[in-house]
Amino acid sequence: MSYKQNSSNNNNKIDYTFKILFLGSMGVGKTSIIYRYINDTIKNELKSTIGIDYKTKVVEYKTKKIKLKIYDTSGQERFRTLTQNYYHGSDGIIIVFDLKRRETFDDITYWMEEINKNTDKDKIGLILVGNKNDGDEKERKISKEEGVNISNIYNFKYIETSALTNENIKECFYLIIQSIFEQLKIDNVAINNKQGNNSKTILNQNNCFNNENNSGKNCCYG
Repeated sequence: MSYKQNSSNNNNKIDYTFKILFLGSMGVGKTSIIYRYINDTIKNELKSTIGIDYKTKVVEYKTKKIKLKIYDTSGQERFRTLTQNYYHGSDGIIIVFDLKRRETFDDITYWMEEINKNTDKDKIGLILVGNKNDGDEKERKISKEEGVNISNIYNFKYIETSALTNENIKECFYLIIQSIFEQLKIDNVAINNKQGNNSKTILNQNNCFNNENNSGKNCCYG
């Protein structure tokens, strides 16, 4: 894993560095989610990612300053072998599917097989994102119940987003950070080593956060 802890007490220093890998079929909106998160805006035309793209962002979480190294991978089959090289060192993985395209939901099984082959799944944060929760409700092909059910099968949290409307974009990244902290058992005050076997997890694994933009409406599941 690329997980790092900075032992300095300097407030300008980064406390943790996490590598986040985005996976999902072509056209599900991985790049749009990342662009919205990094730039707080939407770009009307985004070309399909060729191979791997890379962004960084520094955020605060539970008084800690965290540097996110965000890897945007191509969903095209010809780049999937290349993508496998980037599993190494991942602290968190976000699987994205398109709520309006059934085949991208069906591909979750493929992505989980790849994760199982290329990582130690029990030592990384993992969440599922149903993207494009916008527009005409009749366009939706996957119900919220289906998303929750598959997240329960694979034992990770589920959240629905829209890069177009900015729905749950910040919350999506909050959730993956939360998941990483839980999996690595990072203590809120200090940790002695990366294993942290005796440290208390910052947040209860079953305690979802509230969406600050929706008056406390619960926005994550699983």
